[in-house]
Amino acid sequence: MDNLPRVEARACDPASLVGFAFVVLVSMAGAPSFSQPIESPSAIPCNIALPGSLTNALVCSDNATAAQQLFNLDCLGSRAPEVMEVRQVWRSRGSLPAVSAARDLVVQALMAKCLVAASLNQNSPELVDPSELSFLRSALRNPNPGVSVIAMMGLAPVLTKDDIATIVEIALTHESLALSAVMTLSTSCLAEAHLGIASIRTAYPDPLSSDLDKFMAEPLVRDQSDVCSGKKALVPQSVIAKAMNLPPVTEFRKQPSNAIQVKAALESPDPKRALQVLLDLSCNAENSDAVAELRQAWRDRLSPAATGTVRDPVIQAVIARCLIQVDARLQSDKVEMADAATVLRSALHGDDVMGVLAAVEGLAILNSYQDVKDIADVPYRIPGTLNAVVRIVGFACGDNNLKTIAAIRKAATTPQLRDRIDAVYKHAGAGRNEQCGESKIKINKE
Repeated sequence: MDNLPRVEARACDPASLVGFAFVVLVSMAGAPSFSQPIESPSAIPCNIALPGSLTNALVCSDNATAAQQLFNLDCLGSRAPEVMEVRQVWRSRGSLPAVSAARDLVVQALMAKCLVAASLNQNSPELVDPSELSFLRSALRNPNPGVSVIAMMGLAPVLTKDDIATIVEIALTHESLALSAVMTLSTSCLAEAHLGIASIRTAYPDPLSSDLDKFMAEPLVRDQSDVCSGKKALVPQSVIAKAMNLPPVTEFRKQPSNAIQVKAALESPDPKRALQVLLDLSCNAENSDAVAELRQAWRDRLSPAATGTVRDPVIQAVIARCLIQVDARLQSDKVEMADAATVLRSALHGDDVMGVLAAVEGLAILNSYQDVKDIADVPYRIPGTLNAVVRIVGFACGDNNLKTIAAIRKAATTPQLRDRIDAVYKHAGAGRNEQCGESKIKINKE
């Protein structure tokens, strides 16, 4: 398939299960798919799927775009039109052309996870479909670790003893999935889940063992222990499902990426496959050698010797975002940051969702007033990005990012949409206060 070296993650910061899944699902969105034989209604023809709709993404678009839109979808709004679209496509997936995104394994896992979560809403008109649970349980053992993690997340609110036994077995044989398994099991009150966590924690030496212990000491995990012991009221399953679908407060921490891996990615003739390596890279001091490779590629991007991958607009947006992340902390090389900002402002108006979101993240770090309107327009120009944009901007520091959130909210056409924006922004508060300091500034809701 691909000669690029893989960047494997062994551990991550607490609450970052979804961040890991997203990185893997984007990178694997072109992987071979499996589809269970099902009795399905007629498939939605691509030529009548509304452009810009989630149905269009699932039926007509590429796998990575569809996966990203599903990742950003608030599936607990079970009556939301988007969830109804997912349900319709899920039921007709067996009749779709093989090239449809909804036939891809990663996309199907995200669809099933979404529908299970939506069905747990107390106001949901739909019960959990056995086909969704069956799919997720089969996907637990899939060799693609990203699919396995998504399946764990999807089953977290409805874990059975058999599910727990399978997840423990997987964690004991695949070290890279151990922390994801512990995160999943920690949502359950079943005794088997607690015994499984103990087995996993004793199976691995440091540094993974320390990361597992650190996660188990987190307040959210202790709260769940109090729930299970009867000291606190039972948390509704829908709340657990929602918690498993929100992004991490802190950045996903991986093993430092090897500069050789980044160099190989930049020299690869396939930008889409190279993108997975660059998305895996945490742009910080730990990865200075790898960042240096990106910086050199950035400086050479206009030269005749630059590879097609380095000249790719999305790759350039991801590199620019990385350099801004590093240089904004160091307050260094203002000229290079200005060049990176120029590239991101161009990418912000593009059609590639990954490039647009990379631009949003980089520009939110810069916190410039000139970007407020353009960033606020993104969720309405590209349907399906609302949650992602509000989360990215909501985590960032600075008054202009606050103005961006207010502008996004002002453009909302319904009270329900404004409530959704408020909920996502509120969840971002913990991470924002952690890195920016406590703030009493609130969104202008006028």
